Amino acid sequence: MVNRITEHGGTLVAPPRQFVPGRPWTLAYTTDPWGTVLELMSHSYPEVFSNWPQPGQLIPPTLVPRPKDTRVN
Repeated sequence: MVNRITEHGGTLVAPPRQFVPGRPWTLAYTTDPWGTVLELMSHSYPEVFSNWPQPGQLIPPTLVPRPKDTRVN
Protein backbone atom coordinates (compact mmCIF):
# COMPACT_ATOMS: atom_id res chain seq x y z
CA MET A 1 0.00 0.00 0.00
CA VAL A 2 2.88 2.38 0.78
CA ASN A 3 4.26 1.91 -2.73
CA ARG A 4 0.87 2.55 -4.29
CA ILE A 5 0.43 5.79 -2.36
CA THR A 6 3.89 7.10 -3.21
CA GLU A 7 3.54 6.09 -6.89
CA HIS A 8 0.40 8.22 -7.09
CA GLY A 9 1.81 11.43 -5.62
CA GLY A 10 1.89 10.68 -1.90
CA THR A 11 4.94 11.05 0.34
CA LEU A 12 6.53 8.54 2.68
CA VAL A 13 6.76 10.10 6.16
CA ALA A 14 7.90 7.06 8.18
CA PRO A 15 8.82 3.76 6.47
CA PRO A 16 7.16 0.49 7.51
CA ARG A 17 8.61 -0.83 10.73
CA GLN A 18 7.84 -3.39 13.38
CA PHE A 19 6.46 -1.35 16.27
CA VAL A 20 5.98 -4.04 18.93
CA PRO A 21 9.05 -6.23 19.48
CA GLY A 22 8.28 -9.91 18.98
CA ARG A 23 5.03 -9.29 17.10
CA PRO A 24 4.53 -9.30 13.31
CA TRP A 25 2.75 -5.95 13.22
CA THR A 26 4.10 -3.15 11.05
CA LEU A 27 3.20 0.51 10.92
CA ALA A 28 3.97 3.23 8.37
CA TYR A 29 2.97 6.85 7.83
CA THR A 30 2.45 8.51 4.45
CA THR A 31 0.68 11.56 3.13
CA ASP A 32 -1.71 11.64 0.22
CA PRO A 33 -1.07 14.09 -2.64
CA TRP A 34 -2.95 16.81 -0.70
CA GLY A 35 -0.91 16.44 2.50
CA THR A 36 -3.34 14.39 4.61
CA VAL A 37 -1.36 12.08 6.92
CA LEU A 38 -2.30 8.40 6.57
CA GLU A 39 -1.45 5.75 9.16
CA LEU A 40 -1.07 2.29 7.64
CA MET A 41 -1.08 -0.79 9.86
CA SER A 42 -0.52 -4.39 8.79
CA HIS A 43 -3.20 -5.69 11.16
CA SER A 44 -6.47 -4.36 12.54
CA TYR A 45 -6.40 -1.76 15.31
CA PRO A 46 -8.35 -3.98 17.77
CA GLU A 47 -5.99 -6.90 17.16
CA VAL A 48 -2.93 -4.80 17.93
CA PHE A 49 -4.16 -2.74 20.87
CA SER A 50 -6.77 -4.92 22.60
CA ASN A 51 -4.20 -6.41 24.98
CA TRP A 52 -1.74 -3.55 25.27
CA PRO A 53 0.90 -3.89 26.72
CA GLN A 54 1.49 -7.38 25.41
CA PRO A 55 2.00 -10.19 27.91
CA GLY A 56 5.67 -11.12 28.16
CA GLN A 57 6.82 -7.93 26.48
CA LEU A 58 10.25 -7.26 27.95
CA ILE A 59 11.32 -4.40 25.69
CA PRO A 60 9.14 -1.27 25.59
CA PRO A 61 7.81 -0.42 22.11
CA THR A 62 9.68 2.08 19.97
CA LEU A 63 7.19 4.76 19.01
CA VAL A 64 7.38 6.36 15.59
CA PRO A 65 8.28 10.04 16.03
CA ARG A 66 5.69 12.53 14.85
CA PRO A 67 6.80 14.49 11.77
CA LYS A 68 7.40 18.21 12.05
CA ASP A 69 4.53 20.41 10.93
CA THR A 70 5.54 21.64 7.48
CA ARG A 71 2.35 23.53 6.68
CA VAL A 72 2.71 27.13 5.61
CA ASN A 73 0.68 29.59 7.68
